[in-house]
Amino acid sequence: MIRHTIAVALLLRATSLSSQSERTQRVQFAPRTASKVIKGTLRGQSGVTYVVGARAKQLMTVTATTGNASTFFDITAPPTGGRVFHGFGDRDRFSFEVPASGDYRIRMYRTGKVVRRNEIASYTLTVGIQ
Repeated sequence: MIRHTIAVALLLRATSLSSQSERTQRVQFAPRTASKVIKGTLRGQSGVTYVVGARAKQLMTVTATTGNASTFFDITAPPTGGRVFHGFGDRDRFSFEVPASGDYRIRMYRTGKVVRRNEIASYTLTVGIQ
């Protein structure tokens, strides 16, 4: 009985930690605007996924600026979630013609020693659709 209680407590704690480290937010554009600037922070292994609705043949531009070289972004496309862009290295801006209508996901995340040291990084993400 005690082992069962401990196992359940550990499972609940792990679930709580994973839900704290990842969050999802829908990007809403103000009326008659084609871009949105989002400011945020990442701590340790936390990540944020921004969901952006777009129509086929629109031009999407994503720019991320941060003072931390271990902060990256990926863009995935509907419906399969296939990667459109992997922001690894020194690329902090990506533009592409949207191939299919739907919700695109932009994930901000960190890698390397900064994750283990639980460091904080601020970023500015600009998402534009034309």
